[in-house]
Amino acid sequence: SAGQALANPWVLRGRQGAWSEAPFGGEEFLARLEAFHRQPRVKRVALTAVARQLPDERIDGLQKAFRALDADGDGAVSMVEVYEALQARGHELPQSFDAVLRSVDSDGSGRLDYVELLAATADARLAAQRDVCLAAFHSFDRDGDGLVSKEEFANALLSDDFERVLRQDAVDKLFTEADADGDGFISCADFCRILAAGGDECTADDES
Repeated sequence: SAGQALANPWVLRGRQGAWSEAPFGGEEFLARLEAFHRQPRVKRVALTAVARQLPDERIDGLQKAFRALDADGDGAVSMVEVYEALQARGHELPQSFDAVLRSVDSDGSGRLDYVELLAATADARLAAQRDVCLAAFHSFDRDGDGLVSKEEFANALLSDDFERVLRQDAVDKLFTEADADGDGFISCADFCRILAAGGDECTADDES
């Protein structure tokens, strides 16, 4: 049940103590970007859904950093701008860092918008907040019956945010991964399980 899912020890840990923001360009910020890149794609999708639900007051520091980067105020920054900003802070970034930024670019636009950057760098405990977790789940559960059908899942993913990079076969694969018991629906428990899952190295197959 949803109540049992939200009593998951990982979720409960998320409600204990204060969360921390990773100052832009710091070691923790880079570590979170790299950790996001290592997550299975289904978890990156779930974290992006969570990022859309985070209240502004919980992420004030990252908002300010993003606005400073987003010189024209259009809500997105180029990967070159992110590279230059990080290098200006003294980081020597390997060529492989391109793949990290591409994994953050969930809509394949070639630019990073605020939600994408937030999904990759917000404190994991924010995603575990009861209200945020439920709101993210309900963003998929369009009819409010407590279960996400394959059609609802596809409708959510094949939206403007993901349509450039996800094909129907990729959506079907993600749904199968998320539907832990194979009953044809994603429950709130399934959704919380995705968020609690560890970050295995992604493979080329994850990116299909």
